Amino acid sequence: MAHAHYERLSALDASMVFMETSHTHMHIGEVGIREAGPLATADGGIDAARIRAHVAGSLDAIPRHRQRLAFVPLERHPVWVDDDRFDLDYHVRHTALPRPGSLRQLKRLLGRIMSQKLDLSKPLWELWLVEGLQGGRFALVNKLHHCMVDGISAVNILAAMFSPDPQAPAHRPSRWRPRPAPGATISRSASCSVAPAPRGSSRAASPPRWPIPGRRWTPFETPRRARSTRWPAS
Repeated sequence: MAHAHYERLSALDASMVFMETSHTHMHIGEVGIREAGPLATADGGIDAARIRAHVAGSLDAIPRHRQRLAFVPLERHPVWVDDDRFDLDYHVRHTALPRPGSLRQLKRLLGRIMSQKLDLSKPLWELWLVEGLQGGRFALVNKLHHCMVDGISAVNILAAMFSPDPQAPAHRPSRWRPRPAPGATISRSASCSVAPAPRGSSRAASPPRWPIPGRRWTPFETPRRARSTRWPAS
């Protein structure tokens, strides 16, 4: 029988989750422009299925990519649990610029990609394959939440997925089974943008203003609002 598994986020990583709002997105990104080489297809595109299969074989080295956030009731501290609904096709995305795509067009596309908030109910990453650049090139756009990585570790993740050696063996996907989350003790809810900031965190979010847009109150908490009362003089 599989045992329930979860990993608690550090105070610093949790603060990255708590600071996320509809106007403040806490993801980071990096862009690399590549030569298509043997990935080029007859119609001038790239073999996205081959890249997707290669990424699937890399996930054993980066297990966080198959985990999602969950939240401890009452305390509301985030934890990592395996995502039993993990779908690689959702995370590895394929799009194209009108050929021949310029760097200016790529930058505009990047602006749209990075302006979209990551779904906090899923593993917090996206890898975009952008074909159609001038010279038969394509771009890799790696988008990850800051609670998962910082700048250096984001580079290490790409190094785990891809190699500069064209003769490097391809990664083979293994059979992966998600470990069960402690279902009775944590919540899948991702409505965490106004959860209490962790104590001792150097990046604690400021208290939210009333009213809180989209706030969903749990059975254990009651919305409170400060009021002033004027008493008549005796």
